Amino acid sequence: MRRVFIWSSVVLYFILQASIANAQDLSSIDLKSCFINQILEKAKCATVKMPLDHRGKVDGDIDVFVAVIPALSSQVLDDPLVVFSGGPGQATSDLGSMVGAAFKSIREHREIILIDQRGTGKSTPLRCEDTQETVYDAAKHIAAMRVCRANYDFAVEYFTMENVIADSHAILEALGYKQVNLWGVSWGTRSAVHYLRRYPDSVRTVIVDGVLPPDIGVFETSPISATRALNLLYEACRLDAACASAYGDIEHTINELIAKATDSAIIYIGADPVTGEQVTQAIGFMTLVQNIRAILYTPQQATMLPMALNKLNQGDGRAFMALTASGAMMSKSMYIGATLSLLCGEEVPRMTPERAKEIGANHITQDTYYQYWRTACKAWPSLPGEDDIHTALVSDVPMLILSGELDPITPPLMGEHLAKTFSNSRHLIVEGVGHNVSYQGCIPKLLGTFVKEADASVLEEGCLDKMKRPAFAVPLAAKKMGDGR
Repeated sequence: MRRVFIWSSVVLYFILQASIANAQDLSSIDLKSCFINQILEKAKCATVKMPLDHRGKVDGDIDVFVAVIPALSSQVLDDPLVVFSGGPGQATSDLGSMVGAAFKSIREHREIILIDQRGTGKSTPLRCEDTQETVYDAAKHIAAMRVCRANYDFAVEYFTMENVIADSHAILEALGYKQVNLWGVSWGTRSAVHYLRRYPDSVRTVIVDGVLPPDIGVFETSPISATRALNLLYEACRLDAACASAYGDIEHTINELIAKATDSAIIYIGADPVTGEQVTQAIGFMTLVQNIRAILYTPQQATMLPMALNKLNQGDGRAFMALTASGAMMSKSMYIGATLSLLCGEEVPRMTPERAKEIGANHITQDTYYQYWRTACKAWPSLPGEDDIHTALVSDVPMLILSGELDPITPPLMGEHLAKTFSNSRHLIVEGVGHNVSYQGCIPKLLGTFVKEADASVLEEGCLDKMKRPAFAVPLAAKKMGDGR
């Protein structure tokens, strides 16, 4: 029998089970035909009522959305794959492309369950509008978050990890699933591990992609992780004759830009890369380093970073603004209210300003990532997590751990740490890939094999050798020089 050795969780499990049972009867979830963006096949969806707090500390209920994506064959197994998205604050129903790209093999005989965590997507969304003008200005950012909070007439502080997991379990039980397979990415790895902590007998296998171990604070490691990813970029450019010829010492270029942004913000005057309208944009220190960090998430974008930084240092910010715009568009898919309800109660309090400053002192981003979220939290009510939420989980449930070698936020070290307490786990590190590897190369087939066999030891990982960092974007003349022509 599989064991999860966190005994304090047992008592909490029965408390939650009683609260869920008393909250409402979900035995007749009315699934109706629907479509999920980027999935061709018709799905079945429902919006169900969930208590605002599963322990009944506050009255009221909220809507939670679930979609059941059908298996591709007529022979359907009764243990679906349940998806936990990242962020926190990303809607799972927005991951339609992931269902096709990453889960095709799993989906051959299994349904895929997409539950929008409370506060995202169609589950009582907590959408906050923010702009480049307010996001890195502390006073304006706090004011914007206060305006957002005022839009909701219920206690947003109960949008906690504990309630997110209880929502998911109540829905899965009501749908009749006895055991499920879990997949989580980034913050969703925390969700998957916490679901296993609370409901160990309901979990058959776990896949975690881009790991945030529960016992390691994200703000404790984020400056170190960003510096590591940037150092890998420096090294790759130095070893690439064309990149080195075209852009020289990228680290020196970044240091010059940091000096300019710190002294007086770099000013971009030109076309908005999305709207085409003329804009004037100040690029201060925090804006510069956080956008660099964000670009590193995706190696395809990072290949253009040396070029964009080189041009920015010469006074041409168009390429850099275009790269940051794609990141801004991605951030708009986040439900920042849901992000804050989780981070402000369960993550930001793990760090102090003094400790954050000390950790970040010798790193490019310094303490800006922590300060950004700490500032927003001043305007957002929150609740602390349960006593065990930040403790390591010990389990022998089959687990596949995935890490991108170039990941600037959840590097391989995080996966290695998690694997220490999962005796039946295997950690695959994928070269040339950043944050989120499940959909790339041969990984989807490996996921399918793992879920089928419930055993990571059978996976043939040789196909991963073909995955390399994409080539840098360089001028044709530099490319010819690098080729020796």
